[in-house]
Amino acid sequence: TIAFLEEGLGLRFEHLRKMVMSHPQVLSCSVEENLKPTIAFLEEELELSPGELRKMVISHPQVLSYSVEANLKPTTAFYTNALSLDTRGVAEFICSNPACLGRYIYPISLTKTIEPRYARVLEAGIEVNRTVMMHVAIKTAVKFDEWLEKMKRALQQGTSRPGQAPDRLQKRERKPRRKRGVVSDGDLMDRHGSSEGRL
Repeated sequence: TIAFLEEGLGLRFEHLRKMVMSHPQVLSCSVEENLKPTIAFLEEELELSPGELRKMVISHPQVLSYSVEANLKPTTAFYTNALSLDTRGVAEFICSNPACLGRYIYPISLTKTIEPRYARVLEAGIEVNRTVMMHVAIKTAVKFDEWLEKMKRALQQGTSRPGQAPDRLQKRERKPRRKRGVVSDGDLMDRHGSSEGRL
């Protein structure tokens, strides 16, 4: 396994050490049953570059344990359809946060977790973009429920656009600061008028 990752992906010792420390189960992955099919899917189906592939497996080695047929294919297909993404778009989405494929040892359940949450978000009238989908995919059950309630309240109060996170709501308009040394026409009029009054 180590030899395959080192030679096949060009990983250095420090990369392999980091992967094993965060996910020791990678050592028990079968080269033929796990590593080769997963890497082939990421390279061929998602068209990841060698650099993107290395970055993904280093930051989230759990992906090497996931089944291509049971997890990777249906999950990436769901993101593609739900977010209306092309191959490059879904690759960028997944590379930006590989945890959307699964957390810790286990892959995310598409039918038990992502799809039901996605339906609740749509029912609430929230526009689903990449940021919203991240909340759908990676939050714990409690955190997701809290986030969804905040979004609902924000929409009811009219303080948030669909898809906009409640902690990034409308900012108060600030008056532009006047640069030092710059005098406005109003100031000139006030000064001129006040000076005339003293004459």
